[in-house]
Amino acid sequence: MTKKRNKSSVNSSRIFKSKLSIILVHGNSQNSSVWQNQLSSSILQHFNLRTIELPGHGESPRMENYTFLKVIEILVEQLNEEKNYVLIGHSLGGHFCIEALPKLKGCLGLLLCGTPPLRKPLNISEAFNPDERMGLLFEKNLTTDEMEVLANFISSNKDLTVIKTAIEQSDPNFRKDMGFAVAKGELSDEIEILTKTKIPIALVQGESDDLVNRNYLESLKLDSFWKNRINYIKNAGHSPHFENSNSFNELILEFVNSIQKP
Repeated sequence: MTKKRNKSSVNSSRIFKSKLSIILVHGNSQNSSVWQNQLSSSILQHFNLRTIELPGHGESPRMENYTFLKVIEILVEQLNEEKNYVLIGHSLGGHFCIEALPKLKGCLGLLLCGTPPLRKPLNISEAFNPDERMGLLFEKNLTTDEMEVLANFISSNKDLTVIKTAIEQSDPNFRKDMGFAVAKGELSDEIEILTKTKIPIALVQGESDDLVNRNYLESLKLDSFWKNRINYIKNAGHSPHFENSNSFNELILEFVNSIQKP
């Protein structure tokens, strides 16, 4: 489901000042609420900000079973209703964005946050740090304590109410089915996709992210990478858009402005 920002919360005359949209896609067991600091940002108000909720998350309908292909198909369908937009994907949402990229018509740039592009055969152990908490992202039934652990893994924020509520509200079958999908190798070669793309790709990473292998990210050298480097956010872990939103929003603005330049 595509959501528009609540016009009553901002100056409505400024929402469509720019013809460019910024579309935000959340990660596993999260929803649009994690983008609240982007939707309310004063420096981003002149863009048309929208969020997309993955199936089984937030207000999006649940499915009998989830596969990468089905989720990507839904994402592509929604995105191809848009024109001239910058796409921002967090964590697993970023992987979906990469996989959808070859089929997107109006995407001018892609910002990936906490998303290490993967190779085939899937190099999960190379791209991510070994951490037993990662298994919780693909565990169907989570106890209250496990939800707390997962929330702390996803975000280093002191107040995790938004993160925990999103986990509680997400479809447990999504986590289970995504675990099966990864095990079956359903993902494409994301490095190959990014190698072939003609649009700029911004890689953004929280400096203290326990999930993503920093050395792996640093080893990636692609012509499509914006600034030819990883863009680190200080005082942030796996969710810099939530943990250090000011720095993250400034980076979004810089990236988008670099795309809009004649």
